[in-house]
Amino acid sequence: MLKNKEVQKIAKARGITPMQVLLAFVLRKDQVIAIPRSGRTEHVLQNWAVKDVILTDEEYAALDRAFPAPEHKTYLDIV
Repeated sequence: MLKNKEVQKIAKARGITPMQVLLAFVLRKDQVIAIPRSGRTEHVLQNWAVKDVILTDEEYAALDRAFPAPEHKTYLDIV
């Protein structure tokens, strides 16, 4: 997921990490819970900074296309 072209493109354009892009994307979804974990202070601060990341409708649409919701119960990736 972190190497996805859309994720990489958005991260580069915004000057944030791919993980921050994915976290911002997931936090917007209803009925989805993000549980970011980190063993380093730097990553905790990056996770916290996502509260200020507001992706555009076009960016959300591109991510929705890249990561469509499953149509049946499935285990999701852990990044």
